[in-house]
Amino acid sequence: MRKLLSIISAACIALSFTACAEKIPMEDCVNTNLGAASHNQIMQTENGYYYNATQFGTLALRYHDNATDSNIFLCAKPECTHDGDKFCTATSDTFRSLYTVMYGGYIYAAVTEADGEQVHYRLLKASLDGTELTEVCTYMQTSGNNNAAVFLHGDTRTMVIHRGYAFIPYTLSSNDRAAAGVCGTVIVDLQSGKYKLLTEYDREETQGPIYVKADGNYFYYQVEFKDYYTDSEFRRYNIKTGEEEILPLAESLKEAFDIELDADLIRYTIVDGKLWYAYSADMLRDIRWEIYIYDPETKTTTLAEQFSDKLIEYEEYTDNGETLIAMSPYADPDIMHDGQYIYFSEHGFYGHPYMETDMKVYIFTPEGEMLTSFAYEREGTFLISILDGNMYIQTDEKTVFCPVSDIISGSVEWTELYKFENEGAL
Repeated sequence: MRKLLSIISAACIALSFTACAEKIPMEDCVNTNLGAASHNQIMQTENGYYYNATQFGTLALRYHDNATDSNIFLCAKPECTHDGDKFCTATSDTFRSLYTVMYGGYIYAAVTEADGEQVHYRLLKASLDGTELTEVCTYMQTSGNNNAAVFLHGDTRTMVIHRGYAFIPYTLSSNDRAAAGVCGTVIVDLQSGKYKLLTEYDREETQGPIYVKADGNYFYYQVEFKDYYTDSEFRRYNIKTGEEEILPLAESLKEAFDIELDADLIRYTIVDGKLWYAYSADMLRDIRWEIYIYDPETKTTTLAEQFSDKLIEYEEYTDNGETLIAMSPYADPDIMHDGQYIYFSEHGFYGHPYMETDMKVYIFTPEGEMLTSFAYEREGTFLISILDGNMYIQTDEKTVFCPVSDIISGSVEWTELYKFENEGAL
């Protein structure tokens, strides 16, 4: 195992950087993805929206024009056939798209490119007018007998761009043994193209980094250990100082409420610099979810009492003459804050095909008033995100949206934005 780790780590060498002629803006990312996952985010502008038309397939950047209700490739070259050659600024037969994010007036795409036994990991930048597709940097490459490749779970990872830096989670595995490998996060300075690695983990021991978010001067992520008796680990990286620290959520909850944080992973959101998370102290006997608030500055935990007894809806049913209580609809709930409302989803943000029940979402005010709930028929896997007042649901096959104001008023009507070109790849 040590040999494999050395091979992969040694492959993380600097190749070439493309310096940016213009000043990179210091924008904040928007933490509006339930579960912090949206591999191809909807990138909305005043006159339309941008998207990548494949899920983990070859690069296919497109633009939807609201005025003409048309979808076009993001390439301004009139003679281009958009067939994936290097002449095109929207499509590629060699770049495999991992994540796409809009930031500072550009679309950034994390891609891989295979070259024989080598795999190159690159960060690209596309102009919104379709005139340019350039490389920011190549931040990693793998090669050798244990030629590693991206091992995608499709669940809790996404690229986050915040205050001039791109945070790109990666998971590398051996071609000979999928369980072996490493995982971690690359940080790319968009201004210089330089990069560094955060703490790297052994894949045989962890599932990290997951549930990645950014707020203020920090990048947050969680590491899930495969050892059942080892709790998840919360970490944050200080963009200004370059220091990384472990957040003692479990110790703080134990000290404040004498409750053991016994969970493989904790879904959380960030509200005013504090981590809000849902947790049930006794899932087997009393499925009563509470919302706890952890303050990273004081390292203290408080209870969001306005949600007490609201995250539970018991239903009685009879089985062989015995009256039983069904599980709460918030079983394994996810939580999200869009700057105005608090959202909870049933059974987590990421639905699996074997789940037969519809996915349910509940919308609250931060003061604890439930405004509405709605159900969405399961279509295999799905991801949820909210941007500019719209809720987007991304499934294996398509992406739909509905204004949050319409959902709250009860006028739920989903509008289809587009279908993916390679279905079932989420």
